[in-house]
Amino acid sequence: MKRARAALLILSILAVILASAPDARAEVIVPAEIQAQLISKITAYDRGFRARVDGSAQVLLVRKVGDGDSAALATAMARALQGLNEVGGVSSSVETIDYKGAANLARAVVEKHAAIAYLSLGLESECSAIAHALEGKDVMTVGATATMVEEGANVGFDLVASKTKLVINVSTARAQGVRFTADFLKLTRIVGPAPIVGGGHSGQAPRAPGSLPWLRQLFALLGDAT
Repeated sequence: MKRARAALLILSILAVILASAPDARAEVIVPAEIQAQLISKITAYDRGFRARVDGSAQVLLVRKVGDGDSAALATAMARALQGLNEVGGVSSSVETIDYKGAANLARAVVEKHAAIAYLSLGLESECSAIAHALEGKDVMTVGATATMVEEGANVGFDLVASKTKLVINVSTARAQGVRFTADFLKLTRIVGPAPIVGGGHSGQAPRAPGSLPWLRQLFALLGDAT
């Protein structure tokens, strides 16, 4: 009897622990439509974006094979991005691919001249390997969650006090040729080494086209508009 009660107690404790454990899937609460709009806006603040695209921005949506949530989010992002029909002020095209390893993704980025690689759900544990594989490649990686940025994606999204927040990994972004303006970085939560403002550049940093209106649009999307 005592053993049965002890077993029940252990099972009860385990149930409580599992119920309260953080779920990476629960982190994605920023709608695909908002993520797509933010991607379209933030690319204008990347100094290397215009040189990266060749008349049109190629966006790769990377989904995990056999993961229904990953596929569903990739489909929603494709629909949202195709509806915008542009990214960073230039026309865009969207392609969804299955994730078959970091090296395979790096080859796809080069072969398809991708400007952006969006990492859907289920790839959290792969972000570090992806960052290493894409080091030296000229591409921006956008993760579906803030956790993905902490693991190696350049940009991601978080929700704090009902407001969307941008999260930037300045270390991996710099390694992939993504250089955000100082004005933009003020709107974000930075992970990784702090950026050196003005380091390696002479004179005033180039500003995004229509800087003030674009910043106002970003504030509105982030829920910080006054």
